[in-house]
Amino acid sequence: MTTSASAGSPSSTPPERLSTAQILEEHAFLGELAAAEVAIGAPWQNAQGETLFEAEGFRFALFAHVPGQAPELDNPAHLFALGQLIGQVHAVGRSRFPASAGVRAVTASRGEP
Repeated sequence: MTTSASAGSPSSTPPERLSTAQILEEHAFLGELAAAEVAIGAPWQNAQGETLFEAEGFRFALFAHVPGQAPELDNPAHLFALGQLIGQVHAVGRSRFPASAGVRAVTASRGEP
């Protein structure tokens, strides 16, 4: 019989975590989405513009409560709204992360622009 180590015991291995740089990159992208008026929840910023904080060895960010509901996937209006949201996110992302030459080459080989 195998038992797993309890959290906090010396033999337990923490799950992989994002680096501080990766988290800040995500926060910056969320800020760009919010600036483009995409309906997302962006992290709170303090007066210095910081979005990632640390207390007692734990990193954390604060987000406002954003009310909502799960989409009804059999409702065409909900599917349309999801498509619009995904398109808005991609439009902002495209300006931030232009397609690489490799991606263009693959799509061109399939006859896509």
